Amino acid sequence: MNNIERAIEYFYRQMESGNITNDNQQKHYEIAIDALEKQILKKPKCNNDEWYCPSCNEFIRDNECMCDAPENDKYCTGCGSKARLELID
Repeated sequence: MNNIERAIEYFYRQMESGNITNDNQQKHYEIAIDALEKQILKKPKCNNDEWYCPSCNEFIRDNECMCDAPENDKYCTGCGSKARLELID
């Protein structure tokens, strides 16, 4: 388990254990979990030779619709999730 996964687990444990004192704190934990989950590399989904973000289904074939980033680590412009283009076979 890496640090991102540990952080996600921590936030979930805090929410499940009743340590959240108000709705605002709950919202902040949910935002943190969402942001952390987007940092986990995922293989894009394929449908008829077109590649889509695994989180929001935004079209990301090759470098189209992708922000600049080092090497093959790219981010979906639709939701900000990290997509690993080198995982595309």
